[in-house]
Amino acid sequence: MAVSMPISAENKDKEAIPAKIQTSLKKEKKEPAKAGAMTEQLIKDGNSEVTQYDKDNKDYQNQEPVIPASYIDAMHTKGKDLGKQPNTIESNGIIIEFVPLKENTGSQEDFDQVNEVLSWDGVPQVGMNGIRTFFGHYYDNNNTGAFAPFASRNYFEPGNEFIVTDEDGISKAYEITAIIPVQTDFQYNYFYNEDSIPFLAYYGNGDDMAAFMTCRWDKAIGQMDFAIAYRIW
Repeated sequence: MAVSMPISAENKDKEAIPAKIQTSLKKEKKEPAKAGAMTEQLIKDGNSEVTQYDKDNKDYQNQEPVIPASYIDAMHTKGKDLGKQPNTIESNGIIIEFVPLKENTGSQEDFDQVNEVLSWDGVPQVGMNGIRTFFGHYYDNNNTGAFAPFASRNYFEPGNEFIVTDEDGISKAYEITAIIPVQTDFQYNYFYNEDSIPFLAYYGNGDDMAAFMTCRWDKAIGQMDFAIAYRIW
């Protein structure tokens, strides 16, 4: 069966983003990331391939950040050991497992790793510089796909909470604050806080965030729903 392709941070014939951004954004800060923080750092590090937001470009769509009041207090804490199963996502008592792909850049062989996990209906997790991005399929015509237990119940809507437990058994909670429908063929026209969504998904902006990318193979084929969540504890 063919595989619905998740967002890739690589344009055709473009090199991978320099690895040094992995440390450039790891700074202590009391405020959430400023607009375009990730894009600015990429360019500063010598990468000119990232799409820059242009408010005068009518094809570009930018989602302003929506940040929970509890985020500032939570962003520097390490999480909790609640005895939950490692490498899981939980919401409203429903639990699914994910496959951590640390340091995955979304480019070249790395993107093949993401697609391989999706091919057996797994949930790959990528992300650095504070973000955790999860990819999963959903087919609403027959209620199947790895993300079906969440998507069919509208759990990826603003206000809902998720608990993510890492490989060490440390849990953190995130609240969905925005969901952005992304047309795959025009993915580089979509921005969050003036950062290109395909790059943000992999490289983050230094904020403690989670993102859930639902790959649609149903009535919304060709669309990916990008749900943004911020850490709340």
